[in-house]
Order: sequence, then C-alpha cells, then structure tokens
Amino acid sequence: MLVISNNTGHPSLTLRAGFVEVSEARSDWAPDPKHPLSKFSPSRRVPHGVTLIGRLFDEGTVAQAGLALEKAFGVAGERPPGF
Repeated sequence: MLVISNNTGHPSLTLRAGFVEVSEARSDWAPDPKHPLSKFSPSRRVPHGVTLIGRLFDEGTVAQAGLALEKAFGVAGERPPGF
C-alpha cells in the first residue's frame, strides 16, 4: 500500500506503537546456513511502529487518529538511551 499511496498523494502517518523484545537478528532475505543471524543475550528492546494511510485530502482524520493512538499507547515520551 505504501508504494501505491506514494504515487497517489494519500496522506500517511507513521508513529511509535510500543516496543518488542528481540532475541535474534532478523532478515527479510532467505536464511544462509553459512552465515547464521546473531542471537542476543539478553534480548534487546526495540521500537515497534504502525503506519496509518488515509483518504485523499483527509489529513485531519489521519492526524486525529494518530494523536489518539499515540496517547493510548503511552510511548510518546520514551527514548532510547543516549537520545
């Protein structure tokens, strides 16, 4: 959907939705037995996000939904160490 909406002008908003614990590296490529992905011990806390895509010329609705979700998720003030 993102590729299509980039060419049509649909409004989109990506926001933080929380965090997930990850115990091993991830790749969208096919696994390579010669080069296994790294495992993490302890697991790492990484950010997780969502993207909202709205109707053409309806940025206000996307913004309102984003503000409500950000408030409900309660993660807007969290930052990684050092930021």
